[in-house]
Amino acid sequence: MDKKPSYNDLLEKIRRLEIANRNLKQNEARLESLLALRQLTDVSEREIREFALESVVSLTQSKAGYLHFVNEDQKTIELVSWSKGALKMCSAEKTTHYPIDQAGIWADCIRLRIPVVHNDYQNMNIKKGYPEGHFKVIRHLSVPIFDSEMIVAVAGVGNKEKPYDDSDLRQTLLFMNSMWTILKQKKAAEEIKVLRGILPLCSFCKKIRDDEGYWEQVDIYIHKHSQADISHSICPECLKKHYPTL
Repeated sequence: MDKKPSYNDLLEKIRRLEIANRNLKQNEARLESLLALRQLTDVSEREIREFALESVVSLTQSKAGYLHFVNEDQKTIELVSWSKGALKMCSAEKTTHYPIDQAGIWADCIRLRIPVVHNDYQNMNIKKGYPEGHFKVIRHLSVPIFDSEMIVAVAGVGNKEKPYDDSDLRQTLLFMNSMWTILKQKKAAEEIKVLRGILPLCSFCKKIRDDEGYWEQVDIYIHKHSQADISHSICPECLKKHYPTL
């Protein structure tokens, strides 16, 4: 005869179902947000950053978040984005650049090159104070964003009501890495300006007519309509023709 489940067994099953449903809803929300992020093709870089940051704050149930870029020297940070919640709670003066060696434990993920979680921020002895007007940090999570072996950005969220866990880390890493890929692709598309279509080229002087009807030297036209730098030289045939004694 099968043993009837106890009251505690039923409670445990209910708890597991609630966790499963919560995880399912989180996964659906993440997928919807990722899809929306990848569809942001005709907006500015700033709008992409802000959407990604607000999405991470929402998915991790945080109160605030930030996204900062790490400069190529790997010694300084360019402070670029704060979430709406952070801006509401924080009245501290905003700076644009910050040395990593002077940053508090919020920059540990850069120094350690791994994600970090501080679920008891106020009781940590090694933390540095924050400027006057800064909102009180209770919990904190931050992740480094890599491009090959170089850290290019750091993203963080703070003050979730419950402790941050591995799921929050995965959400933040996945979203911010997707954001960086989109930003990188957008920048590459803007920098690589390919000359398209049929160019009106003069048969004699080889000037090109632009869209406004002006005729320009080929080198000037290419410089204006691409990211290429022109370096003047002499081909072997012209060298023999114009400088036969050389």
